[in-house]
Amino acid sequence: MLRIEGLPCTVVGGGVIATRKASKLLQAGAKVTVITKVVSDKLAELATHEDLQIIERSWQAGDSAGAWVVIAATDDQETNRQIAEEASRYRQWVNVVDDPDLCTFMVPAVVDDPDFVLAISTRGSHPQLAKKLKQCLIEEFKRNDSALATWLQQIHSQE
Repeated sequence: MLRIEGLPCTVVGGGVIATRKASKLLQAGAKVTVITKVVSDKLAELATHEDLQIIERSWQAGDSAGAWVVIAATDDQETNRQIAEEASRYRQWVNVVDDPDLCTFMVPAVVDDPDFVLAISTRGSHPQLAKKLKQCLIEEFKRNDSALATWLQQIHSQE
């Protein structure tokens, strides 16, 4: 739950996960640079967004300079480690997919409702479980929508 609207962010990688991370950063209003050797069709679709820039090449030292948030989502563990080390030197928030020990922040599964936001995390150890819990909560909220709305109104009126 970082406020990154208008801030530069870097995503390294061009696969499914990197594309999803870039999309989420754009939804949060960030200015996103994606560094990847291969541009997927899905990533090319995102490239039509004015706040997304794609650099078609391998990551190089210094690529994340100036970014507030760095996402390392390559399929190379050594490259991801180097990205994390550089982010640490620059004092940047870094998320290394599939390696919570290298992260300075985790990306939770999020239930984003007009009345509230719920974040679910397994501290990076079981992202699929967090995703499953998110789906369970969404289904539960849909079944009990009127009860939830009443409860939220009661809380609001007590403030």
